[in-house]
Amino acid sequence: MSKRAFVMKYLGLPNPQNYTHWSNSGVPMGVVLGVAKEKGFNASALLDGRLVSESGMVEESNVVPAVPPPFRVPVISWVRAGNFDTLLDQRTLEDVTQWVYLTKQPGPRAFGLHVKGPSMEPRFQDGDYLVVDPDVEWADGDFVILGNGSEEATFKQIVRDGGDWWARPLNPQFAAKRMDPTCRVIGRVIWHQKPPTAL
Repeated sequence: MSKRAFVMKYLGLPNPQNYTHWSNSGVPMGVVLGVAKEKGFNASALLDGRLVSESGMVEESNVVPAVPPPFRVPVISWVRAGNFDTLLDQRTLEDVTQWVYLTKQPGPRAFGLHVKGPSMEPRFQDGDYLVVDPDVEWADGDFVILGNGSEEATFKQIVRDGGDWWARPLNPQFAAKRMDPTCRVIGRVIWHQKPPTAL
């Protein structure tokens, strides 16, 4: 049996495309936990590449510990996907406790944010991570962090209609707002990531 067929059979993959996706981006945490429970392995040990049965016996494994992507940016604060709210906390790197890891190198001033609020659903959910780069050019249709001139910010899609620029939410329950002259683009969103699933 090929590795592909084995994984599809024993992990219950519904279609071959999932195998290709998982081989590129990793197996979802829920599947790892399910395999650990079904096979009687310790989940933490499985993630570390050591298959430990409930009896405590260490078994052979071809699993290796995951290596994080080579680039990272600090998560410095949160931004509301809704109305303008208090602008980013100005934290030093010593205060940072969370990082977002990327496979491509961002600019030197890039930073990470948490999303708060539902106005950018369904694509962006409350708790998601964004990486924002102030040095990347933005254009009509991009997702950006906007400042309003009063030390407040929001997360929206910026769109042009005639001679006006609008801050558009993705959730149809929220209305687009025309940007006034005090609004400015703080940075373009260059990366979007779901929060990790806890064990």
